[in-house]
Amino acid sequence: MRQARCLLVLGGWVALTSTWAADSSLQGIAGGTPALPGGASLVIQTSDGLALGVTNYGRPSLQLDGRNVPLATDAVLFRVREATAGLAFAPVASNATTTSGRLVVQSVGNPYDLGVTARISSRGDFLQIDGEVIAREPIERCVDLKISLPVSPGSFVRDTGLFNGPPSNNRKSGKRAAAKDADVDVAGGDDNALYPLSPVSNHAAGVGLTLAVPPTHPTRFNTGSDGTGVYVILRIGISPAAATPNRTPFRVIAYRHDAAWGFRSALDRYYDFYREDFFTRKVKRIGAWTTQKASKLANPHLYAYHEAGFGTWRHPAGTESGINVKTTLEHLDEGPIARTLEDYERLGELALDENHGIYSLPYTIVGQRQLLQLPELPKDYDEAMRVLESWSPRENILFDGPPQAVSFRSADELKAIIRNSTLHDAQGRLAIMPRAYRGPTLTFPQNPNPNLHHDAPKPTIARYTLDYYLPLMLGSKYVDGLYLDSLGRWCGYYNFRREHFKYSTVPLTYHGHKPQVCIWNLQSHAEYMWEARRRLHAQGKILMANGVHPERVMLGFACDVMGREGSPAYTVGEEFYALRVAAGVKPYCLLNASHHVSPRLWNSCLYLGYLMGCNDPKGLPDEARYLPLIIKCNEAGWEAVTHARSAPAVVGVERWGGQGKEAPLFFTVMNRSTAPVEAEIAIDLAALRRTGAVRATALLGDLAIKTETTSRQLLVRLKLGAEEANVIQVRAAGSE
Repeated sequence: MRQARCLLVLGGWVALTSTWAADSSLQGIAGGTPALPGGASLVIQTSDGLALGVTNYGRPSLQLDGRNVPLATDAVLFRVREATAGLAFAPVASNATTTSGRLVVQSVGNPYDLGVTARISSRGDFLQIDGEVIAREPIERCVDLKISLPVSPGSFVRDTGLFNGPPSNNRKSGKRAAAKDADVDVAGGDDNALYPLSPVSNHAAGVGLTLAVPPTHPTRFNTGSDGTGVYVILRIGISPAAATPNRTPFRVIAYRHDAAWGFRSALDRYYDFYREDFFTRKVKRIGAWTTQKASKLANPHLYAYHEAGFGTWRHPAGTESGINVKTTLEHLDEGPIARTLEDYERLGELALDENHGIYSLPYTIVGQRQLLQLPELPKDYDEAMRVLESWSPRENILFDGPPQAVSFRSADELKAIIRNSTLHDAQGRLAIMPRAYRGPTLTFPQNPNPNLHHDAPKPTIARYTLDYYLPLMLGSKYVDGLYLDSLGRWCGYYNFRREHFKYSTVPLTYHGHKPQVCIWNLQSHAEYMWEARRRLHAQGKILMANGVHPERVMLGFACDVMGREGSPAYTVGEEFYALRVAAGVKPYCLLNASHHVSPRLWNSCLYLGYLMGCNDPKGLPDEARYLPLIIKCNEAGWEAVTHARSAPAVVGVERWGGQGKEAPLFFTVMNRSTAPVEAEIAIDLAALRRTGAVRATALLGDLAIKTETTSRQLLVRLKLGAEEANVIQVRAAGSE
């Protein structure tokens, strides 16, 4: 066999290879010499043995530990199509070169009059693919870019999420029900993937491959696998008005995962790659989320995050409950009552928060600005524009809070922010939402990108909040960070305002039945959250956000604490697990402002560690029973790979802690069915580096368990009632 010539650069191999060798593939062969099909190839390799090669004609090859990965028919890395119904993907033919330790792929032939360039580099244990889609003519284009790891569909199967049990008989289907509470921040369903991961596994060979969208590049995408391999489809908008005219950047990463743990291993590695910037827990205290003042809490020691601001608004019904006052078109005797920062501290009882160790997090919202207490709702767009020009407030609202959901120093400043930051709808007009709120209200969805109009002295919602309101609030010695509201509702908008395009630091996308180039407002919120978090962390403060729904997983990556309003349970299936994926090791809270209680709800929260309180007489016994254990598990930290298997399949198991041989180790288990079960949990002690004798204890109630220890495993047998959960603590025998 002709030998390869190799050059080691930047932790990865870039190799010029010519081979004529017997196939040494993953199917049934444990080893073999590197043999890249297709003639001369340039190859880039991770430090753990994933090699991606591209021939001079654009045909890719894949190897794992020197073994060829069986490829799909007509294997290519990139395909493109116009984002119009019925059009097929066209493969992108390409040439490959190397420069500065990177593999550079350049399209030839220009399918759909588009070009694709990509630079593939090794970043240790993953390959990073940075590229651009280029329009050959200076016109707006709406494009789907399909990026594939072209593995044979007969060799690999797709891993879709955390949920590994049978579908629940109680699982909801169809459109999500509308929120019953008018103040609940909802997120409408969309056609994007839940997760930024697209993993596939070859269980026979024990290997897995993942293609993923990194947390630094949120955009609209779908994931899946088909005859072309495992893929990510990026929905790309190209515009002459972009920061890089007529070209839009993209980034994905590729890496190995452990096939034995599939999606969980892919997620665990994804967390590790971006641990420092996105997946490190910053908070020192873990507990539930409250909108009430500490003096109203029966168990303040179980709460950690106070969404402060309710007390800054006067209303006939009062604001003490922490439940937003009813929205209405009526004109009521209501208004702001905080005039100074000292007023704010007193009205929110921030000093008492500090006494109880609760984070005081002032309410903010950047997804909208609104004009309150209008004489009546505008009847059409033209009338709304006249209202914007002529409106004057009864008084300035200096401090924000859920009842008012706005603050401003002057009417002129607020109007300027609205003119500069408001999104455009598909017709090129300011987006508006006339609605009942504090009387007739005119609301304008906002682009909170902190880069917006950076080159001109124009007021924007990001400048107002980051440069004025944040420093104002941090002037209080009691304030521990900021609370950001309503990621569910306002991130669902699309911004067609072309003058905003050049300020976006994330890729343009498209939207609409007749697609148009736009910015997804989720992306603009991500830009804002990155900058807010940077400024807060520099002062030892934290960022908490509401509205991290299943559709907002990637925004959870940018928070220190996150949550949503309402009380979902395990019966919603994978969407329930998505909240845990968004949080990882960080706290995820459910705001149970309506004081819902049920065994299913509490057991679901215990199982996945969602921090929920119930400060109501009917819920206090369960709050005292479940919440301390939920806190204990969160303190240990959720781990995506459980190193535990459960039987039967209706029994779910999650791991908390165990990162080191001396670290606390807990497992939450739940019977996800409406009938009692006898369960067995097999815990891999060797994988968890637990040596010597161990013992297991159920921490909730008087549940009896039986254990058996082998050289490698701890078997835990227990009986669980219908929809019952518990916490199993594993520790060294003889320890306290």
